[in-house]
Amino acid sequence: MDASDRVLADKLADRDAWLTARDRVVTASEVPHIVRGGAARAALLTEKRSGAHRDLSRIPAIAHGLAREAVIARWAIARWPHLAVDERLVHAPGNARHAATCDLAGDGAIAEIKTGVHDWAAVAAAPRYIDQVLWQMYCHGVRTAHILYERHEAGVPVAFEPL
Repeated sequence: MDASDRVLADKLADRDAWLTARDRVVTASEVPHIVRGGAARAALLTEKRSGAHRDLSRIPAIAHGLAREAVIARWAIARWPHLAVDERLVHAPGNARHAATCDLAGDGAIAEIKTGVHDWAAVAAAPRYIDQVLWQMYCHGVRTAHILYERHEAGVPVAFEPL
């Protein structure tokens, strides 16, 4: 079964429907909280049970990443032309409760875009990013993934290209 046969919602077509569909499934951004447990896991489970959705787009770090995503995506597509922007929520083969949206997808590969103020080697969140991308790979049914990371200082990229 191709990933297009497993689309639950498309963020580009209808953001509200995409958010609603995410409320009913375990997503890639939630997996690190589930894996690591603790208060974040308990808060996530409460949120899932209640159906309440938190809009994180106003958090400055997330807003910055969302703003840079299109620029980094254009760079990635120029480098890997088989990739394209993909905002579809796709469920895993055989499990409609497991789903993920990646930033780019195509021809058996996905890519996830991240930004931050630290060097990649020092990013404490790197294991969470890797958990997230592994979940995306599982849901999209692919074996290849790229994690694109752009370091910035006060919102200004420190290199000409992301890692």
